[in-house]
Amino acid sequence: MVDSTITHPQYSGLSLQERIKAPLVWARLTSGVRIEDLQEKRFPEALQLLREYFLTEETLCRASEISEDEESVMGLFEIVTLWMKDLTSLIAVEEGTGEVVGLLICRVQHLLDHTRTFSRIQFIRGVAFHKIMDLRYHMHKYYDVYENYDVSQFFRIYAICIKKTFRGQGIGMGLLYSSLNLARLMGQTVAMGVFTCLQSQRMAAKLGMVPHLEIDYAQWIKNDEIVFTDPGAGNYSIMLMAMRIPNVPHITFISEQLQEEASAKPSTSKKQRDSKTSQGSLSKKSGSIKSKNSNK
Repeated sequence: MVDSTITHPQYSGLSLQERIKAPLVWARLTSGVRIEDLQEKRFPEALQLLREYFLTEETLCRASEISEDEESVMGLFEIVTLWMKDLTSLIAVEEGTGEVVGLLICRVQHLLDHTRTFSRIQFIRGVAFHKIMDLRYHMHKYYDVYENYDVSQFFRIYAICIKKTFRGQGIGMGLLYSSLNLARLMGQTVAMGVFTCLQSQRMAAKLGMVPHLEIDYAQWIKNDEIVFTDPGAGNYSIMLMAMRIPNVPHITFISEQLQEEASAKPSTSKKQRDSKTSQGSLSKKSGSIKSKNSNK
């Protein structure tokens, strides 16, 4: 699935202006898609991709009907734009047309940012967006990545979005593996993300992440009501997952994993699907919070 993966040892020596002029290409997929840095000039395309697919299909966005709450949409876009300005996010671009068909929002989160973020939840715009961020902030407050992994900063994966007609081609995994190479070259040792659906949880497990906290949607209740009543078929819980970033690049590993996906039959049996979960951690059990503390 991968023709070549290009990493740049001189990455840390590039100036901001050099990065803006020439985005780094992290991987080229045999499906005719390349993974590269998200430049500021392509922010509008990235936001449009989020509006068309993420807001209507991501578990929490769909369940909260955020696409029908324009104030929430604007609030989300304001925060996402701030994250993208770190110039550490990645896009999947179709060769030839140059169309942005995939997006991974990611950045380095520092301990000071963490403290400031929690103090700002009261300023989140929109009812739907507040519902989403309330649950996400609860995950981070209940499981402290800084303390449990003994770090003052880590690489955080915020969101992944693939255009519908380009799904099933390994683009999501290509973005995720490339993000680890990016994080490694930035000197990061830990990666973390909050994954809201079964598919993204399985992708994270394949990447090497392990779950540390899981909350069933049916048990997330505010004012005696379930907040997210329709998370979608098979999506029973939200998970905070993390990993220590390997010291070696994922070049060969990316190729092997994506080739396996490309050759796999679409009709994968339930037994085969279940066998891909991480340490049995994706099985759905009753209870509102499940914390897993093995991380070192």
